[in-house]
Amino acid sequence: MHVAFFIFTIGNLGGALLPVGPPLFLGYIKGVPFLWTALHCWPQWLTATAARDFHLTSDARFYWSTGLLSGVLDNAPTYLAFVTAALSLDHFDINRLPDVAGLASGRGSRLAAISVAATFFGGLTYIRNSPNLLIRAIAESRHVPTPGFLAYIIRYALPILIPILGLVGLIFFRG
Repeated sequence: MHVAFFIFTIGNLGGALLPVGPPLFLGYIKGVPFLWTALHCWPQWLTATAARDFHLTSDARFYWSTGLLSGVLDNAPTYLAFVTAALSLDHFDINRLPDVAGLASGRGSRLAAISVAATFFGGLTYIRNSPNLLIRAIAESRHVPTPGFLAYIIRYALPILIPILGLVGLIFFRG
């Protein structure tokens, strides 16, 4: 959980106050005043840095959080991040095999929520998902029409995949 906290808060949220790294540095070199973000973005920053344990307290929250991030990020590190977060709730360590085995045996439904979400939600977009891009590339190499990024989301992911994922969440990961 500490690593996730540092990634979210220090690596990303902290960057909202000063243009000391990408992407805000690009605005600075194009003319955005150095202190502009600190003066204008502090309420959003304060709100985001206040969201401490990320409220990951139920299997349903692990399912939806893991899934939504897996839809837009690489799902392998997303899976590991949420397994680490689940372990940290019981003060376990992902680097200790007995701790991971304890999660699998003691909180199997939580691990199932993370596992299912990390894989199933990967189909939401083409972003950061190698199998999706590979399948699309194979189809295109054979001159099979494939939808573009937004068309895929609008025509397939939202009307078909989201209801299925919602049904899985309601049946298996309610609380």
